[in-house]
Amino acid sequence: MKIKLHKLKRLLCCTLKAAVLFLVSSAAYTQALDYSDIVKDVSECVVSLIAMSTNQQGQILQLNSDNFHRGTGIVLSQNGYVVTNKHIIEGGNRYFVELRNGFIYEGELIGSDHATDLAVIKFEIGDHPTCEFISDNEKVEAGQLILGLGSPYSLPGSVTEGVISFVDRPVPNDGVYTDYVLYIQTNLLVNPGNSGGPIINRDGKIIGMNSSLLSDSGVTSGIAFAIPANVISRVSRQLIRNGFSEKGSIGIQVSSLPKTVAEIQRLGLIERRGAVVSNVEINSSAYHAGIQVGDIVVTINRRVVDDDHKFRYLIGSYEDGDIVRLSIIRDGKFFSTEAMTEGVVL
Repeated sequence: MKIKLHKLKRLLCCTLKAAVLFLVSSAAYTQALDYSDIVKDVSECVVSLIAMSTNQQGQILQLNSDNFHRGTGIVLSQNGYVVTNKHIIEGGNRYFVELRNGFIYEGELIGSDHATDLAVIKFEIGDHPTCEFISDNEKVEAGQLILGLGSPYSLPGSVTEGVISFVDRPVPNDGVYTDYVLYIQTNLLVNPGNSGGPIINRDGKIIGMNSSLLSDSGVTSGIAFAIPANVISRVSRQLIRNGFSEKGSIGIQVSSLPKTVAEIQRLGLIERRGAVVSNVEINSSAYHAGIQVGDIVVTINRRVVDDDHKFRYLIGSYEDGDIVRLSIIRDGKFFSTEAMTEGVVL
């Protein structure tokens, strides 16, 4: 009888411990899902944008989809530089920035870049909060939880939650793969007005900007694309400094590798990674570096070239006069060479 009572006490003790652990873990899980403090902080640097067209007398034209656009922007600096999507401000000649407190300022277009769909607006303000972007060495991976902030359907301050679905996704711009952006694919609920808004991680750092979605109707489909933070930072700096953005080039064109195992092995490759040189411009930097048609570029400055999309992205990220070191396979043998990038304005 004593033995049974002892077992019963042990069973009750274990049950009680399990219940306590469950309650503690549930509370921790609930707390982990509470992003209210992060949203409050980040919302300070998120603004609504209005772009409209006016006639020569300064009168606002009839408000329709052709001459009146609304979207979202991210405040980059305390003195009022805002980055957004180019397609939001396209066609407008007057730009207005609405802050979280409801105040509206007229802004000036500093510059825009069609290849990355980015633009910078400047409005006059003495001191405005800014947000932190992730650094280049912080990982962005599929499966990470994220939040998206924006002004869908002119509803500022809206927040949505999701996950990263894919990283480095090539997406055509006007039907053409320029590859100056490899997008972060998400499942965020993105609707008209969300464009230009930040997506943030659980630390409240900006990892990208909502830019487009895959949809036949123009409303959310659960497949959205965001411009990565490093592209936003690099292009914004160029637009603020120059009014335009340069893309690096060394004077070659590349294509994708063949898909069959036999063809990959024939090229002397262990895996299907790299970009095949399909054309070399005479007297270009690549030409003088000894690069030839048929060469396979596998790394650029020690960064792996997964495919032709990644090659164009990496080369395009450099500015005029930068030196890049390329690792190349030719006839099954490795060699390295250096080339100087030329800045190209698209």
